[in-house]
Amino acid sequence: MNSLSNLGISTQSLFQLLKTQNEVSSAGAVRIGDDYIRVKPTGDFETVQELGNLIISTGQDGAIFLRDVAEIRRGYVEVPTSLLSYNNEASLTLGISFSKGVNVVEVGERIDQRLAELEPLKPIGMHTGMIYNQPNEVEGSVKGFVQSLLEAVVIVIVVLLLFMGLRSGVLIGLILLLTVLGSFIFMSTSTLNCKGYLWGPWS
Repeated sequence: MNSLSNLGISTQSLFQLLKTQNEVSSAGAVRIGDDYIRVKPTGDFETVQELGNLIISTGQDGAIFLRDVAEIRRGYVEVPTSLLSYNNEASLTLGISFSKGVNVVEVGERIDQRLAELEPLKPIGMHTGMIYNQPNEVEGSVKGFVQSLLEAVVIVIVVLLLFMGLRSGVLIGLILLLTVLGSFIFMSTSTLNCKGYLWGPWS
């Protein structure tokens, strides 16, 4: 603190400089033909050592780097802002976001496969658990939708057979089945995305 005070640098300005230096922000995009290329600015800190090269002030004697006034090392926050426990044990969380247009169920299966491959490499005493499994939820919703669809079709066909006779009921029932089947074929071959209310696996 004395070194910062002698240099005329406040701790608040230093904290603000560190916060803005590695802040993730959009730098815009450039359109080339039909594609948009995102512009990513350089200057992010990749290692702990690179933090020391941050210029915090300039003077007559030259630039003053962060390493000149502070000891830089990797460690835990002395006063953590948030604590997480899983099964009453201190834990770390890892969240996975799905890209647009991917099959959530298939990605979930690949994640489970990769976790099984990494199981022998885990340190002794480390355990993994699942807090929320979106692929399982999506798969369940898809199965529920298919079951509801089949039940609805069967009920409609039975009602048609009872009130319109065998011939008319079978004819209209086949038309209904062909219409539903055609809708599925159309949506699977086109770019139409029905999100969770119909095509559950797609994010």
